[in-house]
Amino acid sequence: MLSMRSLVLATLGGLGICAPAFGAVNPFTETFSSSAANWSSAAAFTPLTYPASGGPDGSAFGSTPFSFTAGSSGNPIAIFRAQDTFNSSGSAFVGDWFAAGISTMSFSVRHNAPFPLQFFGRFLAVGQVTGAAYSFPSSLVAPNTWTTLSVPINNFADPNWTPEGPPSILTSTFTNLGKIQIGVWGDANTAAQNGPFTFDIDNASVTPTPGAPALIGLAGLFATRRRRR
Repeated sequence: MLSMRSLVLATLGGLGICAPAFGAVNPFTETFSSSAANWSSAAAFTPLTYPASGGPDGSAFGSTPFSFTAGSSGNPIAIFRAQDTFNSSGSAFVGDWFAAGISTMSFSVRHNAPFPLQFFGRFLAVGQVTGAAYSFPSSLVAPNTWTTLSVPINNFADPNWTPEGPPSILTSTFTNLGKIQIGVWGDANTAAQNGPFTFDIDNASVTPTPGAPALIGLAGLFATRRRRR
């Protein structure tokens, strides 16, 4: 039996196009230095904007406006999306994260809503509409400050993980990852104030377990993006 949180997370999924697994670049960091990042603010590709400065280290970042609705309370709201069908980050995040030895995904976020927000990261395999989500209940993100959040890919015993199906979906999702969604949980605050508010993202990174061998496939053609100074 799926929990209510599992069910509402599953509604975020959309049909994907099946494709062979790639080998995820290991490690890799998307720095959002240009529109070539191909991240989206909606299920249908809607490009972010890419300010040239103002990120956590002063460099470029991705940004999008977002308006909440009165019905947002208690619901997951995807703000940023990277997926195989968009060729996000040159598909560097697509593939078998376990074979690549990836243990952690992290990202920095910022928003200007006038209240703290609870963020989540959601992950789906290629062609799937259900997957797994990791919420940050103890890491509410305050307004107007860059906050770095980390997802433990190597610790599914962490109670902040929510499988959208049987526990085995946690493993199957990361052996052929196709989509990443980063967003917030709606609450009474979001339902009461529509916005629009500005959401920013930077330094979306995957990191291997120390000493783990990297498995680099087709996505290895895309080197880690470096900042333009």
